[in-house]
Amino acid sequence: GYGTAASVFGLPDIGLVSFKEMLDHVRNICDSTNIPVIADADTGYGNSINTMRTIRAYIQAGAAGLILEDQQWPKKCGHMKDKKIIESDEMAYKIQAAVEVRDEEKSDLVIIARTDSYASGGIEESLKRIKLYQKAGADVLFVEAPFDLTDLKKISRAVNSPLLLNQIEGGKTPIIKFNEAQRLGFKIILYPLTSLFVAAQGIQEVMTYMIDNKTSVGMEKDLMDLKQLNELVNLDSFYKLEKQYSSRRKF
Repeated sequence: GYGTAASVFGLPDIGLVSFKEMLDHVRNICDSTNIPVIADADTGYGNSINTMRTIRAYIQAGAAGLILEDQQWPKKCGHMKDKKIIESDEMAYKIQAAVEVRDEEKSDLVIIARTDSYASGGIEESLKRIKLYQKAGADVLFVEAPFDLTDLKKISRAVNSPLLLNQIEGGKTPIIKFNEAQRLGFKIILYPLTSLFVAAQGIQEVMTYMIDNKTSVGMEKDLMDLKQLNELVNLDSFYKLEKQYSSRRKF
């Protein structure tokens, strides 16, 4: 979510990206890779009925899993202040509606239920909510932005269900190693902004260098060159297709 807001629109993750804009981005990502994609479905973009439309559209776009959260719209990044959440029963019905659509579509979509209640209600409210969301049909449970390692352990002991851990450098949750997270029972470990952080820093550094030196000469060791980028986007495969279907060849 934050990656889309920041990299596509140059905006913070405060609910400014619409359902259609996010859906287009999900579809583009799914089209560009053959590995499973977990998509950010924010709040479902409305009530349970809106959520049903969101789920159906994300399935059709190719998402293998999605995250639904219990914030009010417009939402905020889970590591920001002043988040507001909806009633737990309302969120449970959204999850139930999502499961219904998944069944109708005969999909194996993984539904990840996220609660942002830790900031306002602490660990006990978070645990109460994820247990309810599990009962509503969520496949994976996600407590956003716990800032205490002890609470991470409490989460792992509270439910017999796969758990997701969100790791954001500079965020509220301690960064722990994969094996430690797995030992605690977390099955999905997200690093959703790591690549964006390094890309943004790299862009700033190269532009500053060019302003100061009036050239990119001297930065070669820090750059991917044209040949490497062409390999990354599989240019040769398109050349082969172009040759195969060229009108210059006799049919």
